[in-house]
Amino acid sequence: VTRLLRADPLGFVNKGNTCYLNATLQCLAHLPTFCQCVTELPENDRSDGQGGKGKRMTKLIRALLREAHRLDEGRGGHNRGYISPGAIVKNLKLLSSVNRGYKFRPGRQEDAHEFLVHLLDAMNDGELRAAGIDQNQSGWRDRLPFPRLDETTFIHRIFGGYLRSQVRCTRCNYKSNTYDPFLDLALEVNKKDSVERAFRDFTRAETLDVDNQWKCSGCKKRVCAKKQLTVFRPPLSLV
Repeated sequence: VTRLLRADPLGFVNKGNTCYLNATLQCLAHLPTFCQCVTELPENDRSDGQGGKGKRMTKLIRALLREAHRLDEGRGGHNRGYISPGAIVKNLKLLSSVNRGYKFRPGRQEDAHEFLVHLLDAMNDGELRAAGIDQNQSGWRDRLPFPRLDETTFIHRIFGGYLRSQVRCTRCNYKSNTYDPFLDLALEVNKKDSVERAFRDFTRAETLDVDNQWKCSGCKKRVCAKKQLTVFRPPLSLV
């Protein structure tokens, strides 16, 4: 069965159960910042060898986006009106070795969100490996020459944001904030009528009750504090 998904002006076509992949790639192909960053990567990047499988996947995405936006027509590119992501389908195994361990198989129906998360993970890992950072090595973060260097890849700059976890003392109003990077947010959508409602529940404040009191650094008392998770800085792709 041929799956053809059209989104003006791009059309992706491929055989098999690849609707999850086509839909995801079309969304990425319509993100200007992502497209500009990836398509302008050098064709023969010397860091490809160090970047491993993640860099190879980035190279395939680069070729697809350049074809989709007809950036190579003057160099022998074509104008068929549709694009086949066959090279990416054939190389889905490149996504299987990064962090999460899930294995994609050509011809099997998959989840679009899972594909997006693993794709961005692989591309991000490729950038880190090209810079000499191996996330699979124990204690890799402690060996970074600069703190939070791993959060400066182009993937993190486009899709990454920061969550703020705040605990507020209900006695003296002292606030304790911690900040953590994220590439995606896991929202509970069961029995929710919209993504907005799911996000409001994700950021809803909770009370640390008498069985789970917090030791305030301001008044030095154990109190029933308020705890809330919010997006401190949203991804660039959403700004």
